[in-house]
Amino acid sequence: MLGGVAVAIPVSHYPHLHATAWGILPVLTVIFGTVETVRCIQRRWNLYHASVLLCIYMDMMAVSFLLFLFLYPYFLWISHQ
Repeated sequence: MLGGVAVAIPVSHYPHLHATAWGILPVLTVIFGTVETVRCIQRRWNLYHASVLLCIYMDMMAVSFLLFLFLYPYFLWISHQ
């Protein structure tokens, strides 16, 4: 997941975001990592279950950040270009 975020920043040319199709690769990588994290969750509640939930929340924040980096240049009415 961290690798996907590290790759997404140079691909999107942050802070001057440019529309590029290559931005979908880090997004798909992080979504795949989130799915793999969800597979680790257990049915019984314990501290391991709680830590996996925290990791899922962290993954969801990363997914939303990468979706912002990927989709923001395509919404011209938001970016005022």
